[in-house]
Amino acid sequence: GSFKPRVDIIEDSGKIYVYAELAGVKKIDVKVTTNEENLLIIKGQKRIVMDVESKDNDAYIRRERTFGDFSRSFMLPENIREDSISAKFENGILEIELEKVEPEDKKEYKVEIK
Repeated sequence: GSFKPRVDIIEDSGKIYVYAELAGVKKIDVKVTTNEENLLIIKGQKRIVMDVESKDNDAYIRRERTFGDFSRSFMLPENIREDSISAKFENGILEIELEKVEPEDKKEYKVEIK
């Protein structure tokens, strides 16, 4: 199977918070970006960790943990201030904080009818 981190997204009047559960993932294996299409992208890799020295004849009796590359993306609203996005990684939780700005007032344009 592939690893797909679980995510919670919370919004208050001034910010949006994204919490991604990344137990077993190292901070250096995680990348957070945004793009021109207003997507927040969380990418990374959960590596296989062997607790004992592997031997040629070792075989798993049971394997429930998932590993591998992962990517999650979320559409951001237009009113996010991209230069203020911050992230921290602690105890297997990636927390991303996105500051909202007041949306610009829609200007009214008169369209000439011909």
